[in-house]
Amino acid sequence: MTGFIVLAVVLAVLFLEFYSLKRAPERLRADFSCDLSLAEPDEVLAFTFTLRNTSRLPQLFISASVYFEDGISVRESEEYLAKYVERTAAGLSFSRRYFLLPHRSVTETIHFSIDRRGIFTVGKCYLETGDFLGLKSVVRDYPLEDQIVCTARLVPDLSPFEPLGGSDGDFSVQRFIFEDPTLIYGYRDYTGREPMKQISWKATARTRRLIVREEDHTLDRNAVVLADLRTDQPNTLEHTLELIRTVCETLEEKRIPYALFTNSDLGEVPEGLGRQHIHLIQRRIGLSRPVAYFRFEELLGRILQSSMRDRNYILITPGKSEETELLLSLLDRSAAAETTVFYGKEEAS
Repeated sequence: MTGFIVLAVVLAVLFLEFYSLKRAPERLRADFSCDLSLAEPDEVLAFTFTLRNTSRLPQLFISASVYFEDGISVRESEEYLAKYVERTAAGLSFSRRYFLLPHRSVTETIHFSIDRRGIFTVGKCYLETGDFLGLKSVVRDYPLEDQIVCTARLVPDLSPFEPLGGSDGDFSVQRFIFEDPTLIYGYRDYTGREPMKQISWKATARTRRLIVREEDHTLDRNAVVLADLRTDQPNTLEHTLELIRTVCETLEEKRIPYALFTNSDLGEVPEGLGRQHIHLIQRRIGLSRPVAYFRFEELLGRILQSSMRDRNYILITPGKSEETELLLSLLDRSAAAETTVFYGKEEAS
């Protein structure tokens, strides 16, 4: 009888060992996610992974390791970093062990940040599972394919420019003249870009759709941001992208509709305002390889011959030069007011 019991136990252990070798790794499910797809440098993001044991047996040994891509910093407490995070020649890595009962799951969230502009994935994850007796382990790798676009930094010490006029430091400043609400020359449908005060509620009630007043004005309030990215100096190129983001977000804050035109892979962004508009610009900045694809004079000539004439121009250019002065004179001839200039060379600004 005793021999039969021993034999039964041995057979059961062998079965569990065989089952754990063949089926246990397949019964472990892993899901990965990141809370943002667009970030800015040093912004804290959350990477979450969930491990699920779909087997009828417990997973006695699970080791999860995440190897972070270069440029990523883990933003956790000192105690957490000392316990789970290791810095190697290849970068930062996270490692932790788990035990999972049948049909149970565990979720881990790691906070991190990206230190520079570009497109990133979190890195790569490895899951190691052991057999029932602990004699053998199986390692599987999981590429973390979700891409995160990191846009350029904001320029912290940029001299502010006021759309209502004035001057500040070395920068010329635009004067945007607003509509005169006492002179109404027509009505049109609401597009979502106009301020609420411009809505004509009487016309809206009459037509049963949102209608805005067309108010007379002396100058067009809208702006055109023109950026020249032709330079072979990487620092100047990166600073130019930072200026583009800062200028566009300043216009967003002041609710001034604007269009963006460049001679790089940023391309052209039509006039607009709002979250989708600035999101598109931020994403393109993060993805950009800051290289000029054609001469800036070609872009400028096309702008000055189009409906973009008589706008308020903001010029972002690599640096001061005779060529820049010529471009400014051409813009000022067609501009609604004096052109605002920012320079990509930090020492020039």
